[in-house]
Amino acid sequence: MADDLARRFQTRVDRSPYGIQRPDECERTVTLLRTSDGARPVYILRLNQEAEQGLLGAILCDNRYFHRIAGIVSERQFGIGAHARLWTELARRVTVGSLANPVTLKAWADSDEALKPLGGAGYLVQLVKFGSSLDGSGAEDYARIVVDAAEHRTVMQIARELLDRSETLSGAEMRAWLENELSEFGTQSAAQFDGIDPRTLEGLPVPVREFIVTPWIPKRRATGLYGIGGAGKSTLMQMLCTSCALDPIKFPHANWLELPVRHCRSVLLFAEDDVDEMHARQDEINRAYGCTYDDLGAMLWLPRLGTDVTLMKFEGGQAVRTHHFSNCCG
Repeated sequence: MADDLARRFQTRVDRSPYGIQRPDECERTVTLLRTSDGARPVYILRLNQEAEQGLLGAILCDNRYFHRIAGIVSERQFGIGAHARLWTELARRVTVGSLANPVTLKAWADSDEALKPLGGAGYLVQLVKFGSSLDGSGAEDYARIVVDAAEHRTVMQIARELLDRSETLSGAEMRAWLENELSEFGTQSAAQFDGIDPRTLEGLPVPVREFIVTPWIPKRRATGLYGIGGAGKSTLMQMLCTSCALDPIKFPHANWLELPVRHCRSVLLFAEDDVDEMHARQDEINRAYGCTYDDLGAMLWLPRLGTDVTLMKFEGGQAVRTHHFSNCCG
């Protein structure tokens, strides 16, 4: 009877849905923390090169995707150093309104020490091929894949350091250290706060500030003009755009409020004026400047009184540009 009970018990263990194994089987399935020579097994870092390439390529194809994923991924989450460098350069250019594609980045890519071994500008062309099939949603999916791989690498680094400390720490000390590391990791992942180490700027050329109106209105920066209703804010801005549109050779003394301006193109999106109001206002400005409508080829009017001019909205906690922004600003 004892033998029969033993056989029945052994069969139950072998067929246990909880995966209970006999001691001799356990010896064959345990993963050793150290090999026979005392070294720890090599951990292969998780990296999705294709996702990084596709993500960067999508942004090179359409810079608008950058604004959709900037809150998802950061420079430090790219596993390939050259990709992190490229992300930083893309962010630097796109955030100030500059076009970033293989053509505009050619000189930079061919001179960057991290990208040169990969082919410089030629590598950017390859990235475009990887990302050309992605739309905005696809770019977001790729960004999350990059983030997941980065989080996996970070957690595994914490695990390896915990193993190194395990020989000198008690169980309670290990738990406390692990909880602190994971808490800090969670906070950093949520904030995605990246700083700039000033030492990385050593030897780099100091950027020159550019202005539309020196030193009051910087180029490629948001500037607010405040005043009570009816004070003339719209007139002032239409005057400014007129000054910027005039050929400095034909109108060498053109200025705005007696301040020199930069000759450039402008788009006037007026949500509270129709074309008749802008026309009447422009006629007075032309007489004051001594110019004609033929001199205003660098201006584009968008009178939008009575229409929807929503340029941005929130979707899922993220700021998203509307089609009106694309139509107005390209």
